[in-house]
Amino acid sequence: MTIYGYARVSTGRQAESGLSLEEQQRQIAAYSEAHRLGGVESFFVEKGVSGSLELSKRLEGARLLSELKPGDVIICSKLDRMFRSARDALNTVKELETKRISLHFVNGGDKMCQMAG
Repeated sequence: MTIYGYARVSTGRQAESGLSLEEQQRQIAAYSEAHRLGGVESFFVEKGVSGSLELSKRLEGARLLSELKPGDVIICSKLDRMFRSARDALNTVKELETKRISLHFVNGGDKMCQMAG
């Protein structure tokens, strides 16, 4: 089982303020440890990429999806960091479920939403 983190901001300005890439990565790592999933092996980070673009069509999103193997785990800080389209979310989650890959969202604090796996 490999733990992957995914972080994204739409603009360079967002990378500097708000939920920065570094803060997203910190939340993901803390979540993984708190839930005893283990250390995050690799982060896939997208700076200045719109969430309206399907995950599979983003450079790092496509790389992440191509790395996954059954039993792996993806952690993202918030749903809107990974998906803006309900259709993209549903299609991706369905694909992850068939491959037995878990998808977790930190959603701020210690809340958890597991959408697949």
